[in-house]
Amino acid sequence: MMMILALLSAFVISYVMIPALIRIAEEKQLYDTPDNERKRHLVHIPNLGGVAIFAGALATITLLADQSTAAFLHLLAALLILFFAGIKDDIFPLSPSKKFAAQLIAVIIIVWRADIRLTGFYGFLGIEELPYMLSLLFSGFVVLVIINAFNLLDGINGLAAGIAFWVLAVLGAIFYLWNLTPWLTLMAATAGACVAFLVFNFQNRIFMGDTGSMFIGAICAVGTIVFINEADARQWLPTGYIPVFAFFLLGLPLFDTLRVFAWRLFVLKRSPFRGDRNHLHHLLIDTGHTHIQASFILYGLHLLWLGLAYCAKDYAPGWVLLLLLGVALMATGLGVYIGKAKKNNQLHSPEPYKA
Repeated sequence: MMMILALLSAFVISYVMIPALIRIAEEKQLYDTPDNERKRHLVHIPNLGGVAIFAGALATITLLADQSTAAFLHLLAALLILFFAGIKDDIFPLSPSKKFAAQLIAVIIIVWRADIRLTGFYGFLGIEELPYMLSLLFSGFVVLVIINAFNLLDGINGLAAGIAFWVLAVLGAIFYLWNLTPWLTLMAATAGACVAFLVFNFQNRIFMGDTGSMFIGAICAVGTIVFINEADARQWLPTGYIPVFAFFLLGLPLFDTLRVFAWRLFVLKRSPFRGDRNHLHHLLIDTGHTHIQASFILYGLHLLWLGLAYCAKDYAPGWVLLLLLGVALMATGLGVYIGKAKKNNQLHSPEPYKA
């Protein structure tokens, strides 16, 4: 009942807010401006959708979640920092260093003050419990990577919010089975806000901006860490397989970020933080797919990957990780090759004979 109530409450709040935000953006000319390079939308689109996602989720969490623990209060403080940094960047772009500093402060609060951190790998790669300082450092790095992975994933309509919805839905279902009501409420509320945003985003009426992508990235990171820490006691998966399944739970954002960074570093020989159009969603768009088609293809890939990871839970974790990563790389290469060949055939096909 709590899961449905949280999802519906956040959905309604966000859904009601978005038309008002669109009107405000139009009046104040707060747009995401096309640049004919990475941003190829044809008209000016408001980019305040993250405000509605944040407001819908936070209002629901405040009303319904048990906030008696210090962890929840510290988490809300970290989310507020990300919110203000995101909205500042969406309206008047922040320098990368200032944006990173805000993310770093929020992450420190999450892993240190809220104590939401990875405590061990349960024997995966021979690693059991992590020393406290190493746990803080590694957990902070993981949360930063996930936040920025969702930030980078937000490149076409529906993708970041849609993938976040599936991650949050899986985590919410797991927390429901485990009776972790506060975390269930957090996942369900954010998922409901994402669905409300998707209604307007698929109509090309609003973008989420950094406000939304950093917020949902942080929530997905927190939920994944809670899952890893609780999974061993619940005996839901073989102990050493828990970190591997968690990786595939966030499979598409993490895989695409690692793939693009490796490509920029080792193939293009330049900074991994310099943007380009080599993300999976850009490759799909450049081979002729619409935003909706590309998003649904990547939803399917993400869920297929996650399903295969769950089905392989009884095999050696390290080999499963390598095998599924290899399959993903080959599938990506094959898909891009077929797409480019199809596009080249269309470009070079002769004009049909006209009598």
